[in-house]
Amino acid sequence: MKGRIVRTLTTASTLAFVAVGLIPASPAAAATTCSAFVTNSGASNVTPITLATNTPETPITVGANPQGIAITPDGATAYVSNYGSDTVTPINLATNTPAAPITVGTNPYGIAITPDGAKAYVANTGSNNVTPITLATNTPGTPITVGTSPYGITISPDGTKAYVANAGGGNVTPITLATNTPGAPITVGTTPFSTAFSPDGTTAYVTNIATSNVTPITVATNTPGAPFYVGSNPRGIAITSDGATAYVANAGDSNVTPVTLATHTLGTPIAIGINPTGITITPDGATAYVTDALTASVFPITLATNTAEAPISVGSTPWGIALANCGSSPASTTLTMTAPAKVPAGTRVKITGVLDSLAPACVASQEVFLKKGASTIGPQLTSAAGTYRFQTKITKKTVVQVTYAATATCGASESGKKTIRVT
Repeated sequence: MKGRIVRTLTTASTLAFVAVGLIPASPAAAATTCSAFVTNSGASNVTPITLATNTPETPITVGANPQGIAITPDGATAYVSNYGSDTVTPINLATNTPAAPITVGTNPYGIAITPDGAKAYVANTGSNNVTPITLATNTPGTPITVGTSPYGITISPDGTKAYVANAGGGNVTPITLATNTPGAPITVGTTPFSTAFSPDGTTAYVTNIATSNVTPITVATNTPGAPFYVGSNPRGIAITSDGATAYVANAGDSNVTPVTLATHTLGTPIAIGINPTGITITPDGATAYVTDALTASVFPITLATNTAEAPISVGSTPWGIALANCGSSPASTTLTMTAPAKVPAGTRVKITGVLDSLAPACVASQEVFLKKGASTIGPQLTSAAGTYRFQTKITKKTVVQVTYAATATCGASESGKKTIRVT
């Protein structure tokens, strides 16, 4: 069974493909072109695809039997796990030039990068551990022991936890990333393969190859829920940025199953090639891209109608897939402000606010100021993007206004007001 997994395992979700991917050949296009990047296990290279026209570009040579791919959040560097070389190849995305390989554990497969771009984590199937890599210097750290035959690895949206799918152990190992400490394994189905977190980070979903189902896990308590059937031999799983729908690549049925996550209701399967494995979804939720190892192709799916489009030819035995420069998940349009509605004159009050969990990566700037009030804002108590917390003395009716400007790739900016009256 293990040999079969090696041939058909990589998925977009497994490899944390929420990060951006590689860039097409010319440096000028590299900064702006929305592209997909595909690891071709049989050709030992990576194929860039210009998604505006679904055109494959010149392949980039990496190590032997590449499987996983993950990209730093700034889009500067791709990291490719080379199963047959026991290495990870960094790629300079400005020039599509591979750098010196980084030695990791035995048979590296899944790879994920933290949201702050500081570290990568590589699941080594042959040595039953995970190698952390400090990306500023491309230095591997002390391996973290996990379960048997770890393949998929995904990092939570807040960057605090990684989930590792241990195909040989029927479980998932949670890792606390602040200390690189593995927790108690979470029992799931047989031959767990890949994992994906919901955008809000509250739930993770694990595909189980041998039991043809997906196990949901409540992240706060690491508690598995009741598994639900999706199709034969499920491999990759990806979730739309609104968290409403998951798409699961079923290698045994040659299709992709849409799942409404609120109810775990299956939609009509979408026929895809022969052996669909890796899958990723554009941040705008418009299109999914699925690798098919046995046809050496990538299939786009138009998600508005769940229609498979014409396949794109890539290299031999494509597995992993990632996106680059296709935008980010929309910024939150929900601004929560907390402050008392009425206080005695001269009272010092504390005012706090926050955007939801998707916001911090999308916030370009924030501004807090008072209108119609004589008070001045006191010292800022927190300054993290997407949050504010300060105190001020209220002497008369005061209107507090907060504005967040979103980055260009995210949703609209948001502004909120809170009126505090004096008694």
